[in-house]
Amino acid sequence: MKYYEELKPRNNNESTGRKPGTYEWFHIQDNVAYYKDFEKPKIVWGNLALHSQFSIVDSGYYINAPSAFIATDNYYLLAVLNSKVADYYIKQLGVSRSGGYFEYKPMFVEKLPIPFITSDLEREFKTIILEITELKKNNQNTDALEIKVDQMVNKLFHLLPDEIEIVANSFKD
Repeated sequence: MKYYEELKPRNNNESTGRKPGTYEWFHIQDNVAYYKDFEKPKIVWGNLALHSQFSIVDSGYYINAPSAFIATDNYYLLAVLNSKVADYYIKQLGVSRSGGYFEYKPMFVEKLPIPFITSDLEREFKTIILEITELKKNNQNTDALEIKVDQMVNKLFHLLPDEIEIVANSFKD
C-alpha cells in the first residue's frame, strides 16, 4: 500500500505513472508468461550494430533492454546467425541507421530460414564454434575457422558462386 499512488493504473489523460489498463494496481502490466526463458541459456544480440553479433549466454545470466534473445544454446543456430549470408539476408529486411548501424530487431531475425541438418553436422558446427570461442578468449586469430563456418553455411543454403560473391562484396564497405 505504501506505493499505491505510484503504481495505480492511470487514465489516458495523465502523463505520469503506469500505462492505462484493466489490471489491479499491484499486478505486472505486461505479459510475462516467458519470464522463465530469461533463466535459460540463450542466444543474445544487441539491438544496434554494424554487423551481426550473436552470442550464447549461460543460464543464470540476464540481459537488459533493448537486447533480444532466443532461449536456446544451439551452436549451429549461433553459427548460422553469425554467418555472412545470414547477416546479408537480415539486413535486406530492415533499415540502416546513421553511421551504417543496423537495427537487429527480432522481427527481422526471425524471418531467416534455418536449414535442417543432421545431428553429426550439428556437432561439427558446435565443435568449430567452441574452438572459435576459446581462441577469441586468448586473443588468437579465428579468421580461418570463421571462413570455414561461412563456407559450411553457404553450402547449406545452396549458394551459387555469384551469390557468394554478392554477399562477400556487401562486407567490403
